[in-house]
Amino acid sequence: NLKVSGMRLSGKKEDLEFAKKVGAKYLSTDVSPVEFTREEALGFCKKLNEVGKELKEQGFMQVLHNHSEEFFWIKGEEGKTRVYDVIMENTNPEYLAFELDTGWAAYTGADIVEYVKKAPERFPVIHVKECTRIGKTVEELEHFPKSIFNANLPRNPQTGAPMLTEEQKAYMYETRSWNGGLGQGIIDWKGLVDAATSCIAFISEREYYHYDGSDGTPECCAKLDYEFMRSL
Repeated sequence: NLKVSGMRLSGKKEDLEFAKKVGAKYLSTDVSPVEFTREEALGFCKKLNEVGKELKEQGFMQVLHNHSEEFFWIKGEEGKTRVYDVIMENTNPEYLAFELDTGWAAYTGADIVEYVKKAPERFPVIHVKECTRIGKTVEELEHFPKSIFNANLPRNPQTGAPMLTEEQKAYMYETRSWNGGLGQGIIDWKGLVDAATSCIAFISEREYYHYDGSDGTPECCAKLDYEFMRSL
């Protein structure tokens, strides 16, 4: 799947034509599945390179948008190698850049500043999102917890979107409470900005809106994030 300006594109010809029409430069993709052996991760890298080459020929740059799972450990290499490490090391910079989601990455305990320092030219877009703590369990870290998003989850017959109960919606929201206001958590924002020498856009994105200084609306959070980033 690809997305432009918040829209997910399937990669169909008409969708790519739309992306051209609106002047999109970057198309983002994500990882699925995300629990990899090294061999499986290398196979995914091969696919990313192939897709990225095709997109570049059409005038686009493919960027990888992460959640927490891309920073899970490679099976058998726990504590040593993350999926993200293998992707960075085995994809062609001409065909894949990164749209770093700082909050989800930091939530795994990854040092996001060091990742950007490794190859700042590969991070043209960064989603600025605070993280106030590190997740302790796999379910906490999962973007879509398997306990909820399983084969029995009902789907909207028209759109195919998952249909959550009110209790499930509340659980999903509350489990994002690790996301606080910029500067109120564990991320070294000054270090990140200094390292991100090739970033052309810092994009405010929120998982959770009820924290100190916010009135509980995305608009207020965007304003606070803008003011914080401008202060650095």
